[in-house]
Amino acid sequence: MGIKWLGLGLREAGALLLDAAYRVTGLGLDRYLERHAGTILAEGIRKCFDLAQDPSGRKWAPRRPPVPQHPPLVETGALQFVAVVAAGHPKAAGGLITVSVGEPFYGVFHQTGTRRMPARPFFGVSDEVMEQLAGLAADAGVEYIVTGGAKP
Repeated sequence: MGIKWLGLGLREAGALLLDAAYRVTGLGLDRYLERHAGTILAEGIRKCFDLAQDPSGRKWAPRRPPVPQHPPLVETGALQFVAVVAAGHPKAAGGLITVSVGEPFYGVFHQTGTRRMPARPFFGVSDEVMEQLAGLAADAGVEYIVTGGAKP
C-alpha cells in the first residue's frame, strides 16, 4: 500500500496536497508545475525503460523466443526518446498535469497490449513519482507564502 500520511494512501495525500497548493497559488501553480514537473515525470518513464517494468514496479511480460538482442521496447530507441521528451514537457491546467504522446503510433499497442501481444506499460505515475509531485505542489504553496503572494 505504500507510505501513509494522515491516514491516507500516498496517492490521496498527493491529490490533497496538489489541491491545497492550487487553492493557495491559483493559476500560478500551473506554470510552476509545467516548469518543474517535467524532470520528475521524464525520470519516471526513463526508469520504466531501464528496468523493463511498469510504473508500479511490475516486470514487463517476457518476450517470446527467439528473443532479440535489444532490451524490450528499445529496438531503435524512438519510443523511449519520444516518451521521455513528452514527459519532460507536460501541460498543466487547474492543477492537473497532462502529457501526451502521439508518435510513434505503436506506443499505444505496447502500453495497452493487443490480442497477440501482452501489455508492457511504460507510461504512468508510480507512487514514488506521485510523492515527488506532491512535494513539488507543496513547495509551490510554501514559495507562494514565503514570497508574500507572488506567483511561483
